[in-house]
Amino acid sequence: MGSRRWRLFDRVNGWSAYARVMERLLFDIADGVHPPGSYLPSEKILTADLQVSRNAVRRALTALAEEEVVVVVPSKGWLVCGSPAPEVVLEYRYRTVADDLRKKIAAGLYAPGAILPSQVSLQRFYQCGEETVRRALRLLEKERLILRDHGRRVVCG
Repeated sequence: MGSRRWRLFDRVNGWSAYARVMERLLFDIADGVHPPGSYLPSEKILTADLQVSRNAVRRALTALAEEEVVVVVPSKGWLVCGSPAPEVVLEYRYRTVADDLRKKIAAGLYAPGAILPSQVSLQRFYQCGEETVRRALRLLEKERLILRDHGRRVVCG
C-alpha cells in the first residue's frame, strides 16, 4: 500500500513524469534520433507521444537546457546542441516546411486539383507544431500555389 501511495504522490507531483521525459530525450539524442543541430518535436507532440502533461515536458526541457544539452530558440523550438554548442541559424521551421511542400508540388507529387494532407498529418510528418504548419500553408496560399476550398487546401493548376 505504501508503494501505491508513493506512485500516486509522484504522479501528482510530476517528478517521475519529468524524469522519464528527460531520460527518454537523452536516449533519443544519444541514439541519433535527434542529432546535434536538429530541433526536437514541439511540446505538444512530445506531450502526446510520451503521454505526460505539458508541464512535465517543459520541466524536462528546462533541465536539459540547464545542462546545455538543448538550447531554446524563440519562435522556433528546442535545438539539440553538439560538442561545441551550435550557432543558431534563424531559418524558421515553417519556411522549411513550405519549401519542402513547394518542391513536392513542383515535382508533381501533388497534382493540380489534389487535396493536400490534413494539418495534423503534416504536423506528424514534419514533426512540428500546429502554428508552424499553418504558417507554411498560409505562405503557399499567398504564393497562389494552393487555395482553400471548403476548409481543405487544394493545389492550384
